Amino acid sequence: MSRFRIHQFRAGAPDKFNLIYDKFLIKMYKHDNQNLVDWEDSKIVNYANCGDYMLPADEGDIRKCNNLKGGTTKVQSHILLPNTGSYVIDYNEFVPKDSQFYVNLKKETGIIYEDYSIFKNIDEFLKFYKEGTIWIPLDIAIKTVTGSGSRGVILNTKDPNRLRLGGKYCTIRHFNDPMMLSFIDFARKENCRIMLQSFIPLDGLTKINVDFVIRNGKLLTYKWDVVDPSAVFTNWNWLYVLRNKYTDSVMKSLTKYIIGCGIKNAIMNFEAFSDNEQVTHLVEMNWRYSNSMFEWGAFDIDPLVCYLTNTAVPIPMGKYKLNRFWTAGSYDKLENYDTK
Repeated sequence: MSRFRIHQFRAGAPDKFNLIYDKFLIKMYKHDNQNLVDWEDSKIVNYANCGDYMLPADEGDIRKCNNLKGGTTKVQSHILLPNTGSYVIDYNEFVPKDSQFYVNLKKETGIIYEDYSIFKNIDEFLKFYKEGTIWIPLDIAIKTVTGSGSRGVILNTKDPNRLRLGGKYCTIRHFNDPMMLSFIDFARKENCRIMLQSFIPLDGLTKINVDFVIRNGKLLTYKWDVVDPSAVFTNWNWLYVLRNKYTDSVMKSLTKYIIGCGIKNAIMNFEAFSDNEQVTHLVEMNWRYSNSMFEWGAFDIDPLVCYLTNTAVPIPMGKYKLNRFWTAGSYDKLENYDTK
């Protein structure tokens, strides 16, 4: 019998379809097209009280936990989102991109978070945006303050170095632009504010994805992944794991800050640009299990096992060519395959 039972949400997405896990330790129940917010409180409570864990895929589920009826310490600890040791973190204290966590980030860790301005609501944003005019200056990021991925981010730019990054990166010409309409629709559904933020400088910097696991107030392991420059928003077939004195110092200071904010347990991620030696500019924190964690499977390492068993497992450093088809596997493991 498996030691841990986990309910995985949005399990049909390609990056979540076949997470690597130890079948002797974990039995995974997959729920496609669902988030935790779609479940009745009583269902969540019943599963947790039976010893089952839940693996959300969206920061919006943090709000659900904050308002969960019957959300006892045991129930909250069985939801695999960052928690204080007793309860899932308060959404407003951490997730919004103008939260105090971001405000104090540079002072506490040295990680740079670009200057921004905030509209107090969507209507205030829209009254400045008039059809047929471009009032938003070029080279500005338009973001919803909630965790959103590309759904809540538009870069207003003509810079080809930005345009190559993929995702919602283009110049907004008028309000009826489908991209802007989709952005506003998402902001309304999330009932969140909108911010304008300065661009991160690209010169000398590369995109990084950093997954990490904190358990009982200690950093168990992290993967500092330098992203393929030709596919900077997602890694599909290339992996460069880096670890040096600088990355260790960043993770030490970030972990100290996170723990100092009251978080004792977390499986999460952040995206940033860095020279990997002296400076790091944060894009955003992802307060949940990240889609880049599929890469751990290439080393037969499972962040869920690390977390649930409180086991520190270092991730190998180096460059790897990967094959990703529902799960990750290293080309090095293929017989007679020349990786040079």
